[in-house]
Amino acid sequence: MYNNFANYPRTQEMYIGKPIRNVSGPFAGLTIRCELEEYQKPDLGRKFARRDRRPVDPPPVVRLRMFEVKDEGTSNQREEEIPAESIETTGLVAHVDLFAVNPPPGMSFESPEDRAQSELEAEESQSPNQAGSSQQGQGMSGNQLDVNEDAVLTSAVFGSSFVHAVKVNDTEGKNVILFVFADLSVKIEGHFVYRYRCFNLFSRVAGSDDVPITAELFSGIFVIYSTKEFPGLQASTQLTKMGSPSELAGE
Repeated sequence: MYNNFANYPRTQEMYIGKPIRNVSGPFAGLTIRCELEEYQKPDLGRKFARRDRRPVDPPPVVRLRMFEVKDEGTSNQREEEIPAESIETTGLVAHVDLFAVNPPPGMSFESPEDRAQSELEAEESQSPNQAGSSQQGQGMSGNQLDVNEDAVLTSAVFGSSFVHAVKVNDTEGKNVILFVFADLSVKIEGHFVYRYRCFNLFSRVAGSDDVPITAELFSGIFVIYSTKEFPGLQASTQLTKMGSPSELAGE
């Protein structure tokens, strides 16, 4: 049912990151702006092989935040974040596209042992409130990356490129809405980024039957290695220690 969304009509793209006046759906009558944050970025993976397929590691996780625009069009216009507890997740869907990028100078990855030691040292130097959020970040826009958006490589992605939103309590016990891409693999080697886009399948705007793209975000850069060059899996992150990727995804 999602194939049509991968084509992205321009009427869908024009709403990305903007306040949207909803005429139907769970937010009918309200003006809502959506925002994505990269909650956990992929670092590396092994080139897809049918006999021994391994997803990118760690699994990509994106957080959705929603803001209601109050007193729109007045001098008192403002945004108020809608608590995750108040948001109905049915119909909230995210999709990934894949793009090749040039690696930044000196980009490299630690061995699993070195990474575990680095994370331990980082946790010891952080306050308790900081320790659980080391994987979180804002992600990047396409303007910050050398991305040719016409050269999309999503056909090289294997796995569930569409996922539904889930509500979980994060490492600090805060209720958040996440999109968990638990089983993505890549069929070619190189340096890549994902582009995340989200939709509410039940929302519509005036004058259009298309489902608007409400927000988008580019991931941090990750590397896909050949089988021979793959350095091995990394230590579990704070987020994945909370449960397996499929458990986080609500599967």
